[in-house]
Amino acid sequence: MDALAGVLGVGLSVVVFSATITVFVFWLVGRVTAGAIAKLEPEGIEKRSGPRWIRTKLRDFQNETRIASHRISVNRGELVLVPSAFVVAAGTLLVRFDNTDLPSAEVWVEGERLHFVSTKPAGGTGTVDVRVPLPDANDWLVALRARGARLRG
Repeated sequence: MDALAGVLGVGLSVVVFSATITVFVFWLVGRVTAGAIAKLEPEGIEKRSGPRWIRTKLRDFQNETRIASHRISVNRGELVLVPSAFVVAAGTLLVRFDNTDLPSAEVWVEGERLHFVSTKPAGGTGTVDVRVPLPDANDWLVALRARGARLRG
């Protein structure tokens, strides 16, 4: 019986350790995202989505911090509008789309999900495909279209 208790104790310790590490990693990534958004505040934040699960697909993407031939990820993050750009801050990924480049982007809404695709990330190259469930997806669509993004269709 002592052997079973020992095995259960070790198993429980592994589970608690794994859960603690997982919570710490999510907390750390959240702090990185919050720090990235805080750096945008001097520009004047006009609109924020609040924390959301953001799906990003990168194809032939390269900027100063990341290279990806093809990558799909789902991270907790936010969409942010500043006067000069639309910014996606998801986990450790920060991608900026300057207003001058938004006419090359496509945007549309399916249900409550905002879709945004661009081939002109600021300071980078490649295609970025963003999908975010938002209760105010149509408001984001209108805001991005007002800055020049094209409606898919």
